[in-house]
Amino acid sequence: MKNEEFVTFETAIKLKKKGYNWESRDYYWISNKGLYVSRIPRDWNEDVEKCSAARLSEVEKWLRDEKGIYICLVPYEPYDSQDKIFWRSYVKIGANDSPCSCVYYGDNLKSFEEVLLFTINYVIDSIL
Repeated sequence: MKNEEFVTFETAIKLKKKGYNWESRDYYWISNKGLYVSRIPRDWNEDVEKCSAARLSEVEKWLRDEKGIYICLVPYEPYDSQDKIFWRSYVKIGANDSPCSCVYYGDNLKSFEEVLLFTINYVIDSIL
C-alpha cells in the first residue's frame, strides 16, 4: 500500500465526522501500540475505534457525487520558474455557472497527491 494514495489519519477522522461512509478496503485503527492500517472491505466509519483509510481518488469522487464539490488541479511552469513545476488547485461548488475558487497556488507542495490532499482538507475545513 502506497501511503501517498491515501488520506492521512487526521483527514480520515475529519471525513468520518463529516459523514464519509463509502466502503473502503483499508482502515486505520489505534491500539495501545500505535496507529495501524489494515485491509478488510467495508465502511469502517461506523466503528468507534476505526475509520476508513480512503484513497484520495475515492474522496474526490465522494465530494463530487455526494456533495456537488468539484476539485481541479493544474500544473504549470511560470516564465521564470527555472524548471520548477507549480500547482494551482481550484474548488467549484455545483456543476453550473458557479465560480471556481483558487485555493492553492505555489510550489512548496511537490506532488499531485500533496496538492490534492491539501485541497481536500481545505474543502473539509472551510466548505463542508
